[in-house]
Amino acid sequence: MAKKWYALHVKPYREQVVHDHLVAQGVANYHPCLHVKPVNPRSRKRRPFYPGYVFVHQDLDELGPNALRWTEGTHG
Repeated sequence: MAKKWYALHVKPYREQVVHDHLVAQGVANYHPCLHVKPVNPRSRKRRPFYPGYVFVHQDLDELGPNALRWTEGTHG
């Protein structure tokens, strides 16, 4: 079967953690971010373009049905 794009629903503010975990597993993913200049200088300067989602490009038959469901920081 061919690789397809899937939207992986993640917990709030955990997009970068899920992205890093998927990269460590060797799973191709897309996590677009915006660079912003916040009013509060201690606030995050990099924010997700799609909060709560990381996009995965994978063949689920090859990866296994539960590989993404039990990834740390996902909603299942």
